[in-house]
Amino acid sequence: MRRQAGNELELFKGAEREYLEHHFADAAGLFQNLQRDFPNSEQRALYRFLGELSTVREAVYFPGEHGLEGALGRIGQLLDHYKGDPLLKAHEEDIWKTL
Repeated sequence: MRRQAGNELELFKGAEREYLEHHFADAAGLFQNLQRDFPNSEQRALYRFLGELSTVREAVYFPGEHGLEGALGRIGQLLDHYKGDPLLKAHEEDIWKTL
């Protein structure tokens, strides 16, 4: 069952809190839930971007089997995909912190 729209802001704040506390895997999942549960939201692009950025940052901080080289490649893909997007500009400080 879909969550009520009134919970969207509360759920976003929870996802954002996880992101700001560098719990990127948790944040990515929460942003994905927001996309799924609120497909018509005006903030859907933001949820998608932050979900992808969270996934990339998780891969950099915890490279796993693909290593740091794979994680850095994912950053490059993110930058290419969002080139010229205002969301990238708004979060460029986070990208620099990740590098």
